[in-house]
Amino acid sequence: MKFNSNYSTIVLACVFLLILSSFSHEAIASEWAKTYGGSYEDQARSIQQTTDGGYIVAGWTESFGAVGRDILIIKLDKDGTLQWQRRYGGSEQDRAYSIQQTNDGGYIVAGESSSFSADRTTEMWILKLRPNGDIDWQKCYSQPIEFAHEGAYSARQTSDGGYIIAGWANSPGGYSDILVMKLTSDGSISWQKVIGKQPDGIYSHDPHDDVAYSIEQTSDGGYIVGATTTVPGHTWYPVPWIIKLDPNGVVQWNEEFPFHSYTNYKKFAIRQTYDGGFIYVATLYNSIAQEDALVIKLNAEGGPEWIKKYTGNNIDIINDIKQTNDGGYVLAGGSNSFSGTIASELWLLKISSTGDIQWQKQYGDAHHNCVGLAVQQASDGDYIVAGMSTSADFWVLKLDSNGSIPDCPIGSSANAEPQAMLATGHSNSLRAWAHTVEPSDSSATVASPNINLVEQCSYYPVNYGLTVTVNPAEGGTITGTGINCPGDCSETLEEGTSVTLTAFPSDGYQFTGWNGDCEDCDGSTCITTMDSDKNCTALFEPLPNEPPVIDSFNAYPVSGEAPLAVTFTCEATDPDGMIDAYGWDFDGDGIIDETSDSGTVQQTYDEPGTYHSTCTAVDNDGATTTSDAVAITVQTTIQPVWQDVTGRLDVTHSTRPLFDRRHRCFFVQVTVQNPDEESLSGPIRMVITQPSIPLKKEVGVGLEPDGYTKDGDPYFVIVPEDGSLDAGQELRNLRVNFQLQRKRLTYGIRIEQLQEQPSGEMPE
Repeated sequence: MKFNSNYSTIVLACVFLLILSSFSHEAIASEWAKTYGGSYEDQARSIQQTTDGGYIVAGWTESFGAVGRDILIIKLDKDGTLQWQRRYGGSEQDRAYSIQQTNDGGYIVAGESSSFSADRTTEMWILKLRPNGDIDWQKCYSQPIEFAHEGAYSARQTSDGGYIIAGWANSPGGYSDILVMKLTSDGSISWQKVIGKQPDGIYSHDPHDDVAYSIEQTSDGGYIVGATTTVPGHTWYPVPWIIKLDPNGVVQWNEEFPFHSYTNYKKFAIRQTYDGGFIYVATLYNSIAQEDALVIKLNAEGGPEWIKKYTGNNIDIINDIKQTNDGGYVLAGGSNSFSGTIASELWLLKISSTGDIQWQKQYGDAHHNCVGLAVQQASDGDYIVAGMSTSADFWVLKLDSNGSIPDCPIGSSANAEPQAMLATGHSNSLRAWAHTVEPSDSSATVASPNINLVEQCSYYPVNYGLTVTVNPAEGGTITGTGINCPGDCSETLEEGTSVTLTAFPSDGYQFTGWNGDCEDCDGSTCITTMDSDKNCTALFEPLPNEPPVIDSFNAYPVSGEAPLAVTFTCEATDPDGMIDAYGWDFDGDGIIDETSDSGTVQQTYDEPGTYHSTCTAVDNDGATTTSDAVAITVQTTIQPVWQDVTGRLDVTHSTRPLFDRRHRCFFVQVTVQNPDEESLSGPIRMVITQPSIPLKKEVGVGLEPDGYTKDGDPYFVIVPEDGSLDAGQELRNLRVNFQLQRKRLTYGIRIEQLQEQPSGEMPE
């Protein structure tokens, strides 16, 4: 039987081998394939992983008492078990093409219905569901004219909490244009635009059919639309068409790609990529009735980066594409090129970011038609695929990262070849008309059908438990796959899983090794393979206390006369703690004389001598470090003393006093000579001892007293402090004046030199 790409006339009777698991019902299958359906055709068109790790699937059913077709939505947990199922419909044809989980945990569904219009024409049908599948609100959107048709193929929640809807609308003339609607969160219309090449809008009879199958909000707040348009002279079959809108629905750019082969079947998808560009998929139908998968990669401005088709020897179609975590893409569709029969099988491809095939698989029994209609990479890196099975039921497959279900007979390799294609995008002169589509409340019947679930294949991996322990508990942490201990110290892992455990010591501890099933590991990182239940212990021990470090120890001044006040400054750090105190040994006897919290103290030395002072730093663990000693030299106090040096000098003076009539005084003249071979340094003074007549107070000539000794004798500095009386030198005629009195003048002369002598050693 020829593979019919609209899937509405496929006769399905495939029977799959049911693999019964030997595991308990509580075991969780990591990969599986299951069908969900009734007695008639049931087709899944959209799937998304939900925030709880399960899946939401939407499509339509002819089973369960449906009149015509009804929307069918099922909610699955992560291993494919039904959590709830709902049928929504009226008295005619109702279909769902798109479902997405919304921010509130509910769902937005886009489709079409002919159940609620007065003339039984098709209308856009949008349903907002609650998390349990109950209807929050439902609305039909249609033109206010008879015999007009509308349909919605894609709905996405927007960043403002509303929704963007894409589909088509046509007039009684039969030709369609793209219809894009922006809805509020309650389904009210914010704006609506009809986009097409017809010059007068949707009511023109210009023969162009323009349909939007996919829409997404882009990173700039606008929208990207994946669509098709018919091209005159191109046999009037649709060709790929990509349109970029701004946030208000105004066309920014559009690119049309007419190939020599023409596009067929109403299933096209477009996604924005991580680099800001876009990826578009469709199906090409060539002149010898073959169909090939088409992928177009565009940059952010709509220019083609690469175009490739993927072909076997017969019919190879692609219905959906999603970008994967590695920057590549996963594609889902159907093919009969590899089965050796005319029956189509579900076809899954994984390609790189540049379109090279990394792997491809097909699923089916080579006797009955199957197809993949939606695909997504799951949070665990596996892939979830939805479509229609050989039994004409919803078909959901959870595949591993290589596209396989271990030990399952329904999958096999495919060998499509990629071929680069050359094409130039053509821009059209477009208009986006404001349009009048009116919402109306619909009244769908909601039922929970008794769905027949068939488990075709399930892979229940052998799992082992990994338990880790930190010893002592405060000594550190262990991290690894599913491990963050303390806290989460156990994990169940599939057989053959390689686990890297890393031990991190806490402050004040060091890692010493592994024990238990990891005892053969060296270093803080241990790699172990799960081939049995395993217990691993990371061993830690307290770090040996590091003593303080004396960074500097200084004293000022380090020498001087007693009493000598010295300021000591000690700077210290502790590598593994803090400095608690400083101990000071001021005299070097090994005994701490004083302790302080700060590193600065002052000590006064009263006795002369040399002292070797040290600083001892004490850390918070009691460890100590003592500095090198600093020498403090305290000197004896020196006093200047006048010493008599008359015996070393020759002193001559007048034999009798002389009379100075003019100045009316007596005077004598003294000569001092140094007969030694050594000089005498100043200051040197001449003292007049016990004069019988006082000195003249007002001196006109001669010497004036420089002061008086403690005994009251006047003295004269005859050699200044910075001078000297050299060997053999003499000082002549040193005149000393006395008052004029009728009295005999008597006196003595003593010559003294100022010298430094230890205190208490004054000469007699």
